[in-house]
Amino acid sequence: MIFILLISGCLIGTLSGFLGVGGGLIIVPFLVFLGSAPLNAVGTSALAVLIIAMSASFHNWRQGHLDHKKLTYMSLPCIISTQIGVFSASKLPAFWLLFFFGIFLLVCIALFKLRSKSVHLEPAPIAKQQIYSLVWVGGLGGFLSGIFGVGGGAVMVPLQVLILKYPLKTAVRTSLGVVMISAFFSSLGHYVAGNINLQQSILLGVGGLIGAQMGARLLPHLKDQTITKYFVLLLLTLAIYVFWKAYFSV
Repeated sequence: MIFILLISGCLIGTLSGFLGVGGGLIIVPFLVFLGSAPLNAVGTSALAVLIIAMSASFHNWRQGHLDHKKLTYMSLPCIISTQIGVFSASKLPAFWLLFFFGIFLLVCIALFKLRSKSVHLEPAPIAKQQIYSLVWVGGLGGFLSGIFGVGGGAVMVPLQVLILKYPLKTAVRTSLGVVMISAFFSSLGHYVAGNINLQQSILLGVGGLIGAQMGARLLPHLKDQTITKYFVLLLLTLAIYVFWKAYFSV
């Protein structure tokens, strides 16, 4: 089991590095598959996502790819919104938590498909309207981190591209920084609530540390269409599985 968790964390971390997501979209269904209760899977995922996102963000920071202003505007709302998400997750029965997670996966697919059709332009210096958009996108990412144990990057990346017209790679790098912060507050809330399996989180996170470095280095060499195609296929497979588990959890 230790070996499986480490290898799985490495693969998930690689996806995280070049997709700008924390990996929770994959970790939560994976832990449910291993037998974890949905709420425990969400909490355990949040801590693993934190470890993985820290690794990828550190690489991007060293390369000078993080915009600190954008990161600040998107991260501040996470302090509150993650705790709202944690509280919401604790109140949902297993069926509804899995059902809404499946819906979330389908929404992510739609956003990624729209993202691939948008025009990617580097925006002008941050204006007041952009600040509002950065704040609410970051706040939404924080809420999703708390309720689903994800980093929120699967939503934040497409929204940055669609609304703010950021290039994909800029959105990915900014998203990873926000994911790191939102996952910190999310995992803190879930830890207090007793929803985290520390051993699973650490093993997945340690594997993810290696994978995230690989993914961050692969990012400059991958085509946007290639990233979108295979990630959408993966999300669709996970959505079908999660709905199936929700049906049998009643």
